[in-house]
Amino acid sequence: MKTQTKRNLIGLAIVIVIVVVAAVALLWVKSNALEREIAAWEAAGLPLDPKELLPPAPPDAENAAVAYLNLIASPDAGGWPETIRTRPDDPKRFRADDVVDHFEELIGRLREILHSGQSWGWPASVYEVGLLEDTPSLRFEAKLFFYEAEVRAEQGDWEGVAESLSDAMLLAGHAGSYPDVIGPLLQMGIDQGAMRLIQQFGGDVPIPTEEIERQLRERDYRSAAVQSLNGEAARMWFLRDSWDTMVPIAMMPLGSVWVKDEAAFYFASNREAIERLQASYLNQKDPEWRPDEEEGGSFANFYMRSFPPLNKNVAQGEARRRMALLAFELRRQKELRGSYEAALAQAEVPLSPITGEPFTVVIDGDGIIISTPPAHGEELIEWRWK
Repeated sequence: MKTQTKRNLIGLAIVIVIVVVAAVALLWVKSNALEREIAAWEAAGLPLDPKELLPPAPPDAENAAVAYLNLIASPDAGGWPETIRTRPDDPKRFRADDVVDHFEELIGRLREILHSGQSWGWPASVYEVGLLEDTPSLRFEAKLFFYEAEVRAEQGDWEGVAESLSDAMLLAGHAGSYPDVIGPLLQMGIDQGAMRLIQQFGGDVPIPTEEIERQLRERDYRSAAVQSLNGEAARMWFLRDSWDTMVPIAMMPLGSVWVKDEAAFYFASNREAIERLQASYLNQKDPEWRPDEEEGGSFANFYMRSFPPLNKNVAQGEARRRMALLAFELRRQKELRGSYEAALAQAEVPLSPITGEPFTVVIDGDGIIISTPPAHGEELIEWRWK
């Protein structure tokens, strides 16, 4: 009996040694893979500290972004009323009494900040929490301007409509510099919300678009998206010293192997997402690309879900931006030359960022339809003015 027990213990010890040696070897392999990813980022000159991406912010007392963050803070800090903060994006209740009753105050305070003349620099603390951590912001403020534009349109105040929409887009410009992947998506979403209203009002409505066009020409959705992905990765690199604390001691070193493997896969996929964003046209690379979920686990795949939609949304947002600028130019030339036919004969039609082919322009009665060229797997994007 004692002999058998001794043999069992020896066998168990051998198994434990084999498992430990294998785990240590695997940890060494995965650690090297992760270090290679770190070296690749360093060699490319990409930031390993998220604060490197953030331009120096002005002092809080001179920073419009700080005034904005205070504005959307809790009522105790002098911000939005609590009932508005708790459901700012509920479309069914957006025009409810608690918004309407405070509307003049809300939009007045917001416009005062936007036009204060102060610099707008997100404070370094935003990297520590991220946009999604707290705030029902930006979308709600943009909706305030859209609501104001609709009210002014009903009154025939087209100068006022232009002011409302250009202020919404001014806010969108600041959203694009937010160091989170949601920033560029918000920027494109707010811009397109303004463009949808302009289409809805019609091509013959005398909305002055000079300021709107200026802001659209300055947009660079691709660069904003690349910076946001860099910011996401830099935030993860910055936390790499604490990765092992995610693993219970009982799971060491196998748990550490899992963490390092997940992190290396995440950063490799992040770099591929940036490479795809920098391709000339979306269809040069598979628009349905997904990081290989069989290689990445739950942690990596959770973060990587935003990569393909961001790539696709940038191409579509850029297509809509170019279509809007073309529509404005055609309308201006129509006023000068008397018809869209004459305007189109003189126009230089830009290329779609999805296919690299010129947009399709169809004269439809007294209006125009601008659309993206056909592309496999891509939805048709149109600008319609009747």
